[in-house]
Amino acid sequence: MARTLNHHPRLLRRIWPAALALALCGIAVGLLLRGQRLVASLPRDGARDVSTRATLRATLARAPAAEAAAPILVLEPAVEGELRVEGRELTFVPAEALAPDTTYTVRLPAWGLAWRFTTAPRRVLYLAPDAEGLWQIHALELQGEEPVALTAAPWGVRDYAVAPDGEAIAYAAEREDGGHDLWLVARDGGDPRLLQGCPGASCREATWLPDGSGLVYERHEAGEIALWVATLDGETRPLLWDQEPLAATAPRLSPDGRWLAALCASTGQMLLYDMAAAEGDLIPGQAAPPAAWRPRGTVALMSYVQWLGESFGMGLLQVDLDAGELALLTGDTAGGPPLTEDAYPAWSPDGEWVAFGRRAVMRGAISPRQLWLMDAQGQGLRPLTADDSTHHGAPQWSPDGRLLLYSRHDWQQPEGPLALGVLELATGDERLLPAAGNWPSWLP
Repeated sequence: MARTLNHHPRLLRRIWPAALALALCGIAVGLLLRGQRLVASLPRDGARDVSTRATLRATLARAPAAEAAAPILVLEPAVEGELRVEGRELTFVPAEALAPDTTYTVRLPAWGLAWRFTTAPRRVLYLAPDAEGLWQIHALELQGEEPVALTAAPWGVRDYAVAPDGEAIAYAAEREDGGHDLWLVARDGGDPRLLQGCPGASCREATWLPDGSGLVYERHEAGEIALWVATLDGETRPLLWDQEPLAATAPRLSPDGRWLAALCASTGQMLLYDMAAAEGDLIPGQAAPPAAWRPRGTVALMSYVQWLGESFGMGLLQVDLDAGELALLTGDTAGGPPLTEDAYPAWSPDGEWVAFGRRAVMRGAISPRQLWLMDAQGQGLRPLTADDSTHHGAPQWSPDGRLLLYSRHDWQQPEGPLALGVLELATGDERLLPAAGNWPSWLP
């Protein structure tokens, strides 16, 4: 026989308010989660040709609660990095370069939000003459598309530097009077603008501040050389040492922006300059630029000149600022004559390997430069190229650390055309690009 349940009035009065409160709380939480909106994102949803060094940013309608479920931001395919939350702003800085020509999805799981973007394919920059014989910046996609000129400077381009995030290129444009001004152009060649006019002077050899807010550059004027800083908002100032302009060339900044390595114009020594304290130290002995900083550290490599009588060579000297130590990684002659000339060191993106150029120096004769590789301690030294008929330029690592880019030319025709080569580290395969030019670099 079925039982009839009698409802107790006082029990119902206690249960219904609690149940109603829980239900309203659940509804409120659901509305709160659904109510969050993505106001803006960088890269924008659906963006293409995004730099592989891009920083991801999102602006929310409301600041996320401190107890928001983790993870707040998820990147697919997965990439490690640092997430910063400041009010309504989310900023994700990848620890390594994103993969080229890849579609990424950015998810904010707590609110069911997402957007997508696609990174740029592998692309290189280089200097090559235009139809008038003036050097301009060109871009070439590795898949074989026709090169594209990014500049049309009326008197040509002397040198250039790619911004840390790959979104802009600074270049020294020549003037009719032989001087140079600093210009900026977008990664696709759009929006060229004058950054720093230098009437009566030559401003060149710029290197970016690590945060992309400005550049350090050489200013040559009235027979004097000094290093200056120009910010993207138009401010300029000279770097000072003992209250005098810092007379040096080939500036290179450490990853944290604190230290600058440059060649002292008066002594030929490598100078390490503290940007915050405006103080510097000279490394004993002659050096050859440029210096190369290890990623995420305060270790610099530079070419160190070694003399024995009238013979000289160059080894690679490592300066560890944290440890206060100097170490000669290559070129230890053990009292004998210098046998090699090592130059243009380049750290791999993970800081574990060093590529550089080496050529033999014997009885005053020199051979064409080849590319070599060693680990961060100077061990495992091995050649990457061994073509005695070809001279190789400075190596440049691809952002993902898989390829080396360089210029090359026939050793028997030093004034002949320059070719561009790419070497795959894993296989040793080398191929020529369908372009001729000099001073190549990667456009991330």
